[in-house]
Amino acid sequence: MKRSAPVKVIKKDFVWAKKQLQTFFQVTPHVVLGTGTSCAVDAGFGMEALRDVLFSSIKKESLDKKSARQWARVAKALGKGFDVEHSLDFATTDKLRELILIETGASIASLDQKFAAPICKREREWPAMTIINKIISGLSISDSNALNVITTNYDLLFEYACAAYDIKCIDGFCGSVIKNEDWAASLQTVCHKTKVVRNKRENVKNEFLRHVRLYKVHGSLNRFFVNNEVVEVDMWISNAPVDVERVIITPGSSKYEKIQKYRRELQAKADESVKSAHGFLFLGYGMNDVHIERYIKQRIQKDRKPAVFITRNLNARMEDFAKQNDNVWIVCGLEDPNSGSRIFNNQLGGWLHVAGKRLWEFSLFAKQIM
Repeated sequence: MKRSAPVKVIKKDFVWAKKQLQTFFQVTPHVVLGTGTSCAVDAGFGMEALRDVLFSSIKKESLDKKSARQWARVAKALGKGFDVEHSLDFATTDKLRELILIETGASIASLDQKFAAPICKREREWPAMTIINKIISGLSISDSNALNVITTNYDLLFEYACAAYDIKCIDGFCGSVIKNEDWAASLQTVCHKTKVVRNKRENVKNEFLRHVRLYKVHGSLNRFFVNNEVVEVDMWISNAPVDVERVIITPGSSKYEKIQKYRRELQAKADESVKSAHGFLFLGYGMNDVHIERYIKQRIQKDRKPAVFITRNLNARMEDFAKQNDNVWIVCGLEDPNSGSRIFNNQLGGWLHVAGKRLWEFSLFAKQIM
């Protein structure tokens, strides 16, 4: 009787996990940037800081009775341990929503302007730039030389970092002082003509330069609603006219109404791009935005597209999602993030602890994994 060859057992350790993660980057993923990429620059960009700003600037005494009652309910929810996002669901009056938008915009704009020059001059590093640079260096004509980036951040830290490294970054808005949405014109700014000789005849071919296509699905500090359309005006970031509405989607249930109001400008192109994604790389993103995850989750779960989460702090939503999908990986910190990291994928059979290596730090991940 012929003996069957012994089955080789693959040891699923850090070396194996590293190879799997490297395989992920063999094709260009869509990148999803969350608040964590900005909080790595300054904690003031985070939800806890926003909570403090709102409660120091919005006083119950200055509100009408209905708004004051709602603001008290927001405070009560926070006191019971609700997060900022769900606590602000109780703020539904126009007055409260307007104040939340104004104060949120002013707070983030102040921080944005604080770091604009240092990042542009490369005196301060935007934390995930090492990862972005490595992906961009591998772009090819087959993926239109484009890296698609979806972000929920209002700030322009990513745009400043791209400028610092001379990376072409388009967001669909074109013009001079006042920019209007025009994706066709925006794409033309990253095209160049090359001469191609075929059958002794010279032809001109349009090709894309390596570039980023940025989709800001929660709006941006430099976007405003003027004369019934959304425009971009950089000079208004920290000094917007009082009669002009800033187009940002603030936390709370009201954001879904605003997303529908500005769906074409905020969401449509991002959703369209997701249809062609090979995989998804989540950087500092905590899975708390159903409206942008709808199509992304479908690509991961139904179409089996791979996904990698890199974040300092783990949450239950992320862990549950990874446990339900074998094609999802998480790289995050240990309970004490400074002491090391841990990696999860169902094929590992549980969490793989990596002591002493803070792989959740974007720069270290790029150096030691990519």
